[in-house]
Amino acid sequence: MKLVDAVVPAGDLIKAQRTWIKGGGKAVAPWDEKGFKLPGGPVFSKAGMMMFPAGNAIFRRETYDNYPAARAIMQCVYEGLQLPIDAALAVESRYFTQILRSKEAAAMIRSLFLSMQELKQGRARPQNVPPTKVKKLAIIGAGFMGASVGYVSARAGIEVVLIDRDQESADKGKGHAKAVIDDLIKKGRAREGDRDAILSRISATADYNVLKDCDLIIEAGVRGSQGQGGNLCQGAAALEIRSDLCLQHFDAADQFAGGEFKDQSKFIGIHFFSPVEKMMLVEIIVGKNTGDVALATALDTCA
Repeated sequence: MKLVDAVVPAGDLIKAQRTWIKGGGKAVAPWDEKGFKLPGGPVFSKAGMMMFPAGNAIFRRETYDNYPAARAIMQCVYEGLQLPIDAALAVESRYFTQILRSKEAAAMIRSLFLSMQELKQGRARPQNVPPTKVKKLAIIGAGFMGASVGYVSARAGIEVVLIDRDQESADKGKGHAKAVIDDLIKKGRAREGDRDAILSRISATADYNVLKDCDLIIEAGVRGSQGQGGNLCQGAAALEIRSDLCLQHFDAADQFAGGEFKDQSKFIGIHFFSPVEKMMLVEIIVGKNTGDVALATALDTCA
């Protein structure tokens, strides 16, 4: 990027400087040369007017104005190009300081760096529980959220069963997974073989009897306008009860799970963010009576 011309050992600094000067190095930066012109033209030129409105629209579309650093970068360019370089650098420094002290930066540093380090080191995981691996996952509720969770699970190599009130609803859930992978294939981000492999791991049914063969059961019933995906399981499970519909799910499923749902230590909340296939974020919610096996299973599965 030519921000730095060379990196040399301290003992060679003077020698390197002389060599650089003899080779044509100048003390005047390119933008301080007389007659310097901006590569893309001035801000209020024809080229500038074609770039900045479009750039602003793309920024809004991609971030919904939720990332102040992205906005600050665009402001630095827009304002800085209209100022002498020293004033422009002062503007940039102030924007950087403002962003560094923002609540968004603090939250992202915590979640994307500190919390990620803790997660990778297994600090939140009970050390007394051996590693767990879910081979077969049941999802009760094949709506948008349930189908999305099923898709990312199948993509991770887990066998998935989507369960809904009737076969047609369950099939729609599997159809969502196909639509997602078809779109990736169209964009060149996946292959036909990927679609076949993922879909082969997903089955759809209205028969709760399949629960007896599953390691983990996720309840993802629709709640009003959205379903977040609470979970429950036999070996370890997750759950968010927000409506009578959820209780109906449990009553219907418990007879095939051998009464496992009566043990509160096997329940834990797993909050997925929509769209699941794009949001690499899951909130694990421990209940008052959640056991170590449930917590370990939830962390192992989501990781």
